[in-house]
Amino acid sequence: MPFLDAAADFLKELEEGTAERAILEYLLANAVGHQNAKTWRQIYTHLVMTGKPTCSKNQFQNGLLKESRDGELFIGSYDHPPARGYFIIATREDAELMADFYNTRLCAELDHLTNLDSLMVRKWAEGWEP
Repeated sequence: MPFLDAAADFLKELEEGTAERAILEYLLANAVGHQNAKTWRQIYTHLVMTGKPTCSKNQFQNGLLKESRDGELFIGSYDHPPARGYFIIATREDAELMADFYNTRLCAELDHLTNLDSLMVRKWAEGWEP
């Protein structure tokens, strides 16, 4: 499984005793596949209860999560059923779920950009200046 192999390889690169390593170890042991997704609260609680290093959700999202999406490892995330939480992609279905998430998000962002472009044209056409 390419994503699992990439996760195992990436784990070897992470320094012992770091929150990033503890989180990835937890995800590999408990959150493989979207049906096993874990919320940030579940991840953070596990780290605290086991005495592992912690970080904030923001640090995780801007660190390990973001970094995972720039290479072979891709930590999935979903904010509503069927996969509320974070997970290691294991199957094509997991990957397709993430692709659907991005397609929906990109469409919404394109709508926002179209609206902004329209407002800019209208406002500057009216001679508006800040």
